[in-house]
Amino acid sequence: MSVVFTVVASEFTGNTLRVHGTAKLTNTVNYATGGDPFSLAGIDLIKASGLPFKVFIISGLAGQTNLFEYNYAPGTTLANGKLQVFTGAAAQTAMTELNAGAYPAGCLADILLVEILFLVRNS
Repeated sequence: MSVVFTVVASEFTGNTLRVHGTAKLTNTVNYATGGDPFSLAGIDLIKASGLPFKVFIISGLAGQTNLFEYNYAPGTTLANGKLQVFTGAAAQTAMTELNAGAYPAGCLADILLVEILFLVRNS
């Protein structure tokens, strides 16, 4: 698995579960077209059965120019979502997905800040 996710805290606000954490990419597996597996299943602090309605992922490297953008692509369950990496080049006007293959050094050095929002129902 190339995405290591660590939950730092979780909180309930009204009918929203907010989970805060960090993610780190490793070079144990090459990046795959469409994204790498990013499972949210089996994490104690995630007390939700449904899929998240919003996932924010930003670079944690303050003060540095980061050429990568990160996106969570939901799957059909908490276990099969994907983390996608996008980059731009000087000749491009839009972000494009990272090519399949080894992660660039900039991705491996990054610490991703993650916030996940779930709707929960009060029983």
